[in-house]
Amino acid sequence: MVRQRGTRDGTRVVSGTVASGVSATHKASALQLLRESTWRNSQEEAESPTGERNLPRSKELATTKPSPQDCIRLLGLRNSADISAEHLASLMVYMIGRVREFAMDAVGCHLVQQVLLLANASMQKTVVCEMEGHVQQALESPHANHVLQLAINLLAPSAVRFILDELMQCVHPVALARHPFGCRVLQRLIEHFPPEWLEQPLREILQEVSPLCQHAYGNFVVQHMLEHCVPAVRKRIVAAITQDIGNAATHFSACGVLDKALSYSTPEDQQQLAAQVLSCRGLLVSMACQRNGLAATHRLLLVAKGSLQDEAHAQLAAGREKLHRSKHGRAFISGGMPQVAGQHSPEK
Repeated sequence: MVRQRGTRDGTRVVSGTVASGVSATHKASALQLLRESTWRNSQEEAESPTGERNLPRSKELATTKPSPQDCIRLLGLRNSADISAEHLASLMVYMIGRVREFAMDAVGCHLVQQVLLLANASMQKTVVCEMEGHVQQALESPHANHVLQLAINLLAPSAVRFILDELMQCVHPVALARHPFGCRVLQRLIEHFPPEWLEQPLREILQEVSPLCQHAYGNFVVQHMLEHCVPAVRKRIVAAITQDIGNAATHFSACGVLDKALSYSTPEDQQQLAAQVLSCRGLLVSMACQRNGLAATHRLLLVAKGSLQDEAHAQLAAGREKLHRSKHGRAFISGGMPQVAGQHSPEK
């Protein structure tokens, strides 16, 4: 896809400025209008017996529909990182009714996220509810998917349940796990949603867990399941890894899953996985020679007990030549196997 840089009102962005032909005087006038309107609203609120704000005036300001970049300039800020709680009221005037538009924009998505981080629960719900009915579109956006993730992180599950419901209506859980942005949203759901809400999608994922362990994005979902899901789910994943231990120990992506399985499964399952790796001669050494296998190798040495630990050290000592010939094998030796390093000097 070719990304077009520009503001939402069709103007072009050139070297960080808006090439819209609007003079500096007009920009200053717009900023002055915003300041004067804010002051008048505060005065009228103080004088009003009910304390209500002048809503028609806010709507009048909102009809200008400034782009996200223009919002930052109107507030006198350099970028979205400078937004603070004092800017919330002004931002909401421009954003309400346009949250989806802002979320889909490279700059606007940061404005939405800043508002969510600074706002109270009521304002957060007001913002997030505008994403309802547009979850699939947001999921496919490199910008709006971050808004979905933050909403799941910050709001109560009941307030963002619509995200899960819409995803399950339009995307198969396995396809979601393989999606570059969908896998992130799914991880946030696994972290924060009640297990009973995720029972069906996780059941679908478990049916394809072996290939997902080796998928560039799916493996992160499986790792999250090992870290956050109930013991029964973990045991299903451990069983799948055990049946294909060769790939689990040496595949670039699957090594991370093995590391999490050795970290979060029961002690019995940890010993089973260690024994399975050690039963294949040379597999532990091959795992230690891979960048993504270093963490799993160290983890296995930590969890292996008694004779299994002795066997692990013996296999690594026997494979010292192969370890020294490998860049990552040498890193493993220098980081955690001094007894092997002492038997053979690493290559320069």
